[in-house]
Formats: sequence, structure tokens, C-alpha cells
Amino acid sequence: MKYLVALVFIIMSGFCFGSDAYKWIDANGKMHYSDVPPKNGPYEKSERNNSVRDSKAGRDEESIRKIIESKKGKIYSLYNKRLKDVPGLAGKFTVRFAITENGKVTDIRIVTSDLNDSFLENQFIKVIEEIDFGYHAADVTKLSYSFDFIPQ
Repeated sequence: MKYLVALVFIIMSGFCFGSDAYKWIDANGKMHYSDVPPKNGPYEKSERNNSVRDSKAGRDEESIRKIIESKKGKIYSLYNKRLKDVPGLAGKFTVRFAITENGKVTDIRIVTSDLNDSFLENQFIKVIEEIDFGYHAADVTKLSYSFDFIPQ
């Protein structure tokens, strides 16, 4: 039985990795993927190769989180310093940014901020822009990240 399963897997692998792939959207707006093109309507065709990964993927969330966590000290230090001038400063700060293949942060913008302190928010942006995520053969990874600030 296990030989039959292995044989089926080998045969199916050949179909998956050696054929073309087609993508299209039907009249109801639903996205479809197949190794056979649709009978009518526009579609995109991409040739597959025999590699396990057809294209580069984005960075994994866990590695991004670890690197940001290692830089949080600087962000919280800025917050605590500002808290001395603005007692009661608190809230959530969410940014959206992209990480390039070279590990540089680009396209950074504030999504939401309860802080209402543009001076501090701009300092946070500068710290995040300076983070080097290191080279990783990956597509540009876009993400949002939130920080919660509560006075101690």
C-alpha cells in the first residue's frame, strides 16, 4: 500500500511541477487556478519549472517579529523619555511598511495612532526605517505592525 501511495505521489508531482498553470476570474468574481485553461474568457498563463518553489515567497512572520522585538527597546525608550514631558501619553501605534529583498524598510506610513503626538510618531518612524532585516531571497514583504504604549 505504501508503495502505491508513493507511486501516485511521484506521478502527481510530475503533473504539478512540469505543467503550465492558468489563473482566471469567473463572472461571479471568484479566482480559479488550474492546469487547464478556461473554455472562454481571459486568463493568465504561467509556466512552471521543476523546482519545488515556483517563485520567491515573502519573509516569514516569525523572523520579522523577532527582529522587530529586538529593536523595541529603542522605541520604548523614546516613549518613556517623551512620557516625562507628556504625562498620560498612551495608546496604540500601527505602521505599515515593506521590506525589500535586501532587508531595507520602504514605503512606511502610519496606519493609526492613538498617541496624537507627531513628534514621537516621527521618531518611531525613523527607528523602524533604520531596521535592517538582512538579505533574504524573497519578494517584497508588506505588513502592518502595532505597538501598545501604557504608562508604567
